[in-house]
Amino acid sequence: MALGIHVATINILNFERDWHRRLDLLRSATAALKPDILALQEVVYPMDQERAIVGGRPGTYTVVRGWDEQPELGNSVLVRRPTAVVSSTRRDVRRGCSALRVDLRTDDGRAISVTTTHLYWPEKAQRKRARQGERVLRLIDRAPARDGEILLGDFNADAWEPVVKLIESAGFRSAHRLANGTEPAVTYPTPLLTGADRPKRDRCVDYVFVRGPLSVAACRLAYDQPSPEDSALFPSDHFGLVADLVPA
Repeated sequence: MALGIHVATINILNFERDWHRRLDLLRSATAALKPDILALQEVVYPMDQERAIVGGRPGTYTVVRGWDEQPELGNSVLVRRPTAVVSSTRRDVRRGCSALRVDLRTDDGRAISVTTTHLYWPEKAQRKRARQGERVLRLIDRAPARDGEILLGDFNADAWEPVVKLIESAGFRSAHRLANGTEPAVTYPTPLLTGADRPKRDRCVDYVFVRGPLSVAACRLAYDQPSPEDSALFPSDHFGLVADLVPA
């Protein structure tokens, strides 16, 4: 990670919807992406889903976990070595949700913080998500000064919602918007959800935000390709995001 930082995020939908076939898609996409930092949401810890996703090279990554409403399920951050995990802190942000901040030291000596979260899901719960966002920002701001901050995950919020505006007012910038001029048209749901299980509208609810001396070289959707054998099978009910960040 001496020059740039390759980061990715995806909500993996725990073990629902044909997990073992979806795992093959998640694993192959991760192998192709080779992220330096991978943020996952809805991870079932007893199944060691993070280690399964990085395939036959689990020793390449340090895994940090931060549970949500129960100790068996939550968010995870995977950090590619030799970048070192200096410390990590989990914060309860209410409504069965949490945030996980991981403080890193890159191989060229930079101090970077990475925070991932998965906010409250009901579409109409905008005020509740805004209050959760305040708690997430307090968690980030309690850490010492750094050479860049990354906030990413499943915010369950449209780009115009109060929680996104709050995050932006705190100095964070959306990587996808910086790189492409707009947010993705949709990150949820993917075609994995059909019929009565499919929400009434497509939404962009997943984001990579950056703050401090980091520039965005590129950002795009990831984990967005179906199975070659089954066009209805996608890695998750969310598309992911991948971003290339460089020192400003």
